[in-house]
Amino acid sequence: MCSLFILCLFMLGFITTMIQSRRITEASVLQSAATSTVYGLLEQMKGMDFASQIPAYDSATSSYTITLRQDQDTDFIIPVRYTTSGNTPKAPTTCPDPTITAATATTNWGAIDYNTGDITLSTVTGTTSQKLKLTIWIWVDEIPDLAKDVSDIKRVTVVYTYIFNDGSSTKTVRDMEVFLRTNYDL
Repeated sequence: MCSLFILCLFMLGFITTMIQSRRITEASVLQSAATSTVYGLLEQMKGMDFASQIPAYDSATSSYTITLRQDQDTDFIIPVRYTTSGNTPKAPTTCPDPTITAATATTNWGAIDYNTGDITLSTVTGTTSQKLKLTIWIWVDEIPDLAKDVSDIKRVTVVYTYIFNDGSSTKTVRDMEVFLRTNYDL
């Protein structure tokens, strides 16, 4: 009886460890997928035409956008907060807390939500399928410094948030990437 009790305790600990290991692995896969998706979008932005595509002006909506490819069949037309030269840049300088939404973001930031929709991460379908829910905020700020003979430079700030299910709870993770793009990069 004692041996059976000890074996049950050991097996319970082993099963608990396996479940926790799977949760950590799944969270790691989702973070890797989100980061990989965002870095793919950043690399596309780095290769775009400086003057006309970072960002592009849509006269029909009087707004600025950046068009990026998710895959062969899907384009993202992402709205952008654009600040021209001589104006105070709008992008945040530190990563906003995950509880801050575009609606509650400070008026200085003027974040615009772009939800990519569910990005499927595997061929598994149904309720066991894990999908990545990714929201992107993009700011493009012209930041020339003529006193230092620096012109034609834009700072691109991307804040991305992804949401995933971790067992019975929902987790929200936010991160930020910033890069400089000049007219002479290509």
